[in-house]
Amino acid sequence: SNVKELVIRECCNFNGLPEGQWKNWSRLEKCTIDECYSFRQVPKNFFRAPNLKECRFNITQIERLPEIPKGSNLEVLEVIKGNLNSLPNSIKNATRLKHLDIGDNPFEEIPEAVKELKQLKYLGLGEYESDERKCEPKISDLSNLANLNTLVVPKSWFEKTDEKTQNLVKYLPKAFAVELENLTNQEGLNIT
Repeated sequence: SNVKELVIRECCNFNGLPEGQWKNWSRLEKCTIDECYSFRQVPKNFFRAPNLKECRFNITQIERLPEIPKGSNLEVLEVIKGNLNSLPNSIKNATRLKHLDIGDNPFEEIPEAVKELKQLKYLGLGEYESDERKCEPKISDLSNLANLNTLVVPKSWFEKTDEKTQNLVKYLPKAFAVELENLTNQEGLNIT
């Protein structure tokens, strides 16, 4: 296929991409599926598109992602406001990943494999709220993510006690943790 960028927006009846030979989509670099409320499943071979660098699935019904093959060129992965409750362990194969945003999904904990994404600069966890529950993911050890310069966490982590903040601080890269400690120790700091 000669398609370099695939964008599907505001198609409420769009429920999925076809299964098939995504490895033959040799020119595909970017895929955006946005506000497609019926979109539930990413094809199992989707991440085999050899030049896929950016993938954004926002405001969908995606519950899980397919395996990511070794040697993936993926640099940006967003799954925001979906039903994603886990990442595949193969996320560690996305060794070039710099931007991961999985905010507003019902995660219970951040997968251990995320700590192996050494190129990661941005990690968005956001907040998930529904009528039935509020979900704040447990964070795993991110201390070896030396390139991490932006971490988006639920604001409720700063509304309750310092315990959540202290737990967060011990799992962050050292320079990042020092900055966060300094911020939370300032009088009158209002994090919104």
